[in-house]
Amino acid sequence: MRWQLSKVLHDLKPLAKIGGETQIEDLGNSLDRACAKGGFKHYGLMRAREFSPGRFGDTVQLWRKLIATCPDAKGSIFYFEWHSRPTKKPDEESAMSHHDVQFWQGNLLWFEKEESSTSALAIYDQVLQVVREGQPKIDFPNSTRTWPVEWRYRGEGRLARLRAVKQQWDPTGVFTDQFLD
Repeated sequence: MRWQLSKVLHDLKPLAKIGGETQIEDLGNSLDRACAKGGFKHYGLMRAREFSPGRFGDTVQLWRKLIATCPDAKGSIFYFEWHSRPTKKPDEESAMSHHDVQFWQGNLLWFEKEESSTSALAIYDQVLQVVREGQPKIDFPNSTRTWPVEWRYRGEGRLARLRAVKQQWDPTGVFTDQFLD
């Protein structure tokens, strides 16, 4: 089954593929352009249950709606990320709890004019609903700090350990107030 899915995705001739092992520190290099200063940005990398042509097509339609409604949002990027080989689960427990997630959808909303905010964010919310429909909410840990930590770090034991580390090393929330509940 997994090979059949791999073949189907490779037959689509994706615009970008790594195709080999990549160092963890190099994974985000493709988003360097998005780190440019200016404009208004919202980014989230969330679990997609599977590659669904229907859901991805719905995302494309929403992108078209976004560009028609807010032409200054042409820098927005919505992409599908597929890890063709399952990630090796580490021998030791860590904060990372997404070794079982193979499919992600990245959503970068980027618009230039503040007056586009209401319309652009409304369409962005529609994209998020399409991606999350009928599945547990799982977000990549370093993609957003907008939504609950439980979406980024699964497991009560893991959350308890992260809260304890936060209390020990940053109890006043100098860096962030995440885990200080």
